Amino acid sequence: MLKDRVNKMRNGSEMRLDTSALQGYPDRQINVSRRLQDRDLLASFDKVCSHVIDHVYVGSGTVARSREILNENGITHILNSAGYACPEYYPEEFTYMTLWLKDSPSEDITSVLYIVFDFIEAVRQQGGRVFVHCCKGVSRSTSLVIAYLTWLQRCTFQDAFNFVKAARAVTNPNLGFACQLLQFQKQLQNAPNLCNKLRVYRLAPHSAHDPLLLVPKKVTGPDIATFDSRGVFVIHGQSNLYVWHGHVCDDRMVKAGHEFALQLIRYEQVEGPPVDVYEEEEPAEFWDLLRTGIFSRTSSDVSSFGDVSLSQKGEESSDPHVIDGDVLLKRLESLRPSALCDSARDSEDGTSSASPKHGQDGDESCKLEEGHSSDHDQSGSPRKRLCRLKTYPIYDKDFEMFENAKDDKFEPSPGLKDNGWRRLREKIFSGTSEVGVSSGRDLAAIPSP
Repeated sequence: MLKDRVNKMRNGSEMRLDTSALQGYPDRQINVSRRLQDRDLLASFDKVCSHVIDHVYVGSGTVARSREILNENGITHILNSAGYACPEYYPEEFTYMTLWLKDSPSEDITSVLYIVFDFIEAVRQQGGRVFVHCCKGVSRSTSLVIAYLTWLQRCTFQDAFNFVKAARAVTNPNLGFACQLLQFQKQLQNAPNLCNKLRVYRLAPHSAHDPLLLVPKKVTGPDIATFDSRGVFVIHGQSNLYVWHGHVCDDRMVKAGHEFALQLIRYEQVEGPPVDVYEEEEPAEFWDLLRTGIFSRTSSDVSSFGDVSLSQKGEESSDPHVIDGDVLLKRLESLRPSALCDSARDSEDGTSSASPKHGQDGDESCKLEEGHSSDHDQSGSPRKRLCRLKTYPIYDKDFEMFENAKDDKFEPSPGLKDNGWRRLREKIFSGTSEVGVSSGRDLAAIPSP
């Protein structure tokens, strides 16, 4: 039998060619060809300072290193979005703003958009030209320019993307940036309707590399009612705009909170002016805003709290974006001034311990410190009041980072020196009416470079 089988193989009757490995080979050839074309295209734009609109240029780190190319294009200011990889090459010749953004889908670029707009708008008003760059001029830098055009022209993400792509063919924001820019477009388009939706932001360091640059970070889900005594929070909803001051917040955080509140007014047409509220002194309408905003079914841009079954009653859901209403009510009640004063009074009367304790949710440590009030005891002497400081472990890292930098424990790199952009921002808040006002032009009306 074996001999017959060998004879058949010799005459070819049982020979078969396995072509499965060749299936899809043309597609792979096409993909390889496209990658080579993309690489060639990327290389061709490496030394190009792409002109997007009158005062905005975008490009790569190679251009940022070339004094000749920068001067040829009349660049006066440089926005470096890749501080991790690109230093400030000519700090004595150009005004720099450096951000420490990673080209990662998980990177939050929305927290820096308004300070970017401030910088670009200040350059525009001065009659200068700003060069926005990252490493390759593909994702980070183009995303910031797309966001700026989306606001400036009140256009869609797609229109702004196409416009920047026409100026710089390698424009390609990563998927995470694209999603954030789409959401930003919706936020601008729905700005008049956002007054009925609660938004809470905390001021926190942008990066460990520049911890004194404080930016707004959105507070969502179960953490929406976690107001930390060390911090400053901005709350917007129902035509109200509040800047909440914690008991021991730093003045720089207060200033950053006010600046962000003004940015909301400028860029989103939020009703102002902002109202300052202080821990333990919040007005009743402040708490009403939190209650109605948190439990409103229309507050989808904050988070989705969903329905809680009876079996989950009184317990936090395993989903970090879903929280039981009772838990939030307890949190809100623990923040109200009456609860704090009752706790302090009990401590004075000896009915409760003044040692640090944990809140009902187990995620907050409460410290009691002596303060002063206008109340007097029976002898007529001023009565000392104990103020409860509420601190949350989820914020510890940011506060520690900020405190270390503030206390000069932080050693700034040469690229973090103030080369003028923070002074430019000061002009934004000096009441200049032209800054932050959209030109109203259509993208189609802007001549291509």
